Amino acid sequence: MAHTLKDLTEVMEAASAPGRPSPDLLADVRRRVGRGNRARAAAGALGVALAAGGTFGTVQALAGNDSGPAPRRQEALGPAMTGVTNGAFPNSARVEGLRPVAEVHYAEFGRTARLTFTPTGEFTMVRAADCGDATVFGLSHDTLSSYRCGGEAYMLTTPGVPVTIETTVLSRGAARDVGNMPTLPALNRYLAAHKPTPGHWSVQVYSGPCTSDTCKTRHPPKP
Repeated sequence: MAHTLKDLTEVMEAASAPGRPSPDLLADVRRRVGRGNRARAAAGALGVALAAGGTFGTVQALAGNDSGPAPRRQEALGPAMTGVTNGAFPNSARVEGLRPVAEVHYAEFGRTARLTFTPTGEFTMVRAADCGDATVFGLSHDTLSSYRCGGEAYMLTTPGVPVTIETTVLSRGAARDVGNMPTLPALNRYLAAHKPTPGHWSVQVYSGPCTSDTCKTRHPPKP
């Protein structure tokens, strides 16, 4: 059992009765206990850092289950696929006052796209484009959302602080099978049980000051 500073001090004082240990000896005990406490605190912090490093690339989520919410844990939409970045996108026109930040093109439905970007403003809009009548499922800021291709998802962000979002697109028939608003585990089970299919789509990110009421009303709470 670990001893506190009070315990050790009392033991030293009792052992030295009827005499009293020198002030230097008691001070040394206190210094040793202080160093031990700091070492244990540092070890605990290191353990947290290692745990966070082990889950790099995932997004913190309220995963839930088929019957209701579950405790917070690291959860993701699954293995991420690579895409092709549109280098010219940042030079395109603004939307609702938001500056174009990044666009990445993908070639499969039913796989996860993971994109990390740096917001340039308080408001950020994410749009999945060029995917016809498919359904988009997006995970960001602890929130799993779904919307039709061409729709937008909004969030509050901190300028200069990177954000990671995850997006997967399902064909109309597949989306009907999984449901428009499944829990994250249910969506992951569906993705794991079905092979991806060919399908072109892209993720577009806009960020900055917003000039429309839409940005200011349609977003999840700031993390």
